[in-house]
Amino acid sequence: MRARCVIAVLVTLAAMVVPTVALAVVPSNDDYLKSTTINRADTRLTREEVKTSVDFFADRDDDNVFDPLDDCPGQPGVRAHGGCPPELTATPKLTATPTGAGVIVNSLSVAATKGAKIEVRCRRRCSGHQARTAGVASFPLLRGRAVSAGAAIEIFVTKADAIGRYTRYDIVRGNFRRTDRCLPPGSRKPRRKCT
Repeated sequence: MRARCVIAVLVTLAAMVVPTVALAVVPSNDDYLKSTTINRADTRLTREEVKTSVDFFADRDDDNVFDPLDDCPGQPGVRAHGGCPPELTATPKLTATPTGAGVIVNSLSVAATKGAKIEVRCRRRCSGHQARTAGVASFPLLRGRAVSAGAAIEIFVTKADAIGRYTRYDIVRGNFRRTDRCLPPGSRKPRRKCT
């Protein structure tokens, strides 16, 4: 009788052993769990308990790219650009004939990212505004016009949620000087750096 009782107690204690399983999850853009530990207790009384601990990664700019993987954590962007906004491209081309007072514009064209809005403005001693939405656009607004020294021809290339491009031609006597900058998403204020 004593032997049977000891065996029964050992079997009962063995059935109450609690196994522990630890899982390590490598963080990526599609994983929210940093680590998870699951404890399961089975006492043969149809009772199960599951305990989990969850750590979240921050995403301050709400662009679905976690901050540890985001090259621009304070600026909404896209995964394909490392969490930064996409950058537009723009290649303006101005040809002009020099004069003693400035230049005469022969042609002005801009090749830009497809779908981008291209705007041309002439200010300071000249006026005019034209806009196009195209991959390559020409602007007859200034064609054949004499533009005096001191005037500026500005080009804005923009698109929603993208880093735009800005070019300014400052007219001097017999020539022009070109300046290139970028435009933060949603802004028309030129900057040297936008990310």
